Amino acid sequence: MTTKSKMWLRGIIILVLSVQFLGAAFAKLTGQMCEHFMANGLGYEFMMFIGLLEAISVLGLFIPATRVKASLIQMAIMCGAMYTHFQSFDVLMILVNITNIGLSSIVIWAELDKKYMSDEMLLKGNEI
Repeated sequence: MTTKSKMWLRGIIILVLSVQFLGAAFAKLTGQMCEHFMANGLGYEFMMFIGLLEAISVLGLFIPATRVKASLIQMAIMCGAMYTHFQSFDVLMILVNITNIGLSSIVIWAELDKKYMSDEMLLKGNEI
């Protein structure tokens, strides 16, 4: 896969993750998911905290310096969501969580590969 195609793939995945996480953050921050959190024994404040983390992580995806950290935050949120969905036997949502973890992993891979490639090119440039 060429560097250009990796960057396009990363950009598309960032847009997909952004739409998904912004929608989830909006639902949490407006209280639409209050019943789900209360049914699983999680408080209102925790729901607001997760919604805020999701919104901040979306912003982080668009800043190259924070992209890896934002993806890691999203992966951590999805691991917690998987545990909650596992407790309530919501198999379909577990699959969505696994997909989001995979997409975040691809963003991290493309970002780290981009940094590696630029370091490698700098080294090659110094040899000439």
